Amino acid sequence: ARFFDVFKDSGGRLLAADEKPVVLDGEWARDKIVVMSFADEQQARSFLDSPRYQDISKDRIAGADTVGLLVHGLPAPV
Repeated sequence: ARFFDVFKDSGGRLLAADEKPVVLDGEWARDKIVVMSFADEQQARSFLDSPRYQDISKDRIAGADTVGLLVHGLPAPV
């Protein structure tokens, strides 16, 4: 519930947040997905390592089995 308040000052963009993603191909063993975009890896790591995010992450870590991925995007939309 506190995520948006913490994220708004991160410099990132929230691209998607879905609690019931639809699997079109293959297998997906998760029930949620959140996709965020940052200018670069350092900005992403700064957000994830920030004390404010670490504080709210305690609830996520305690209540969910999560996987975090850092994916480098393409230089321009294809």
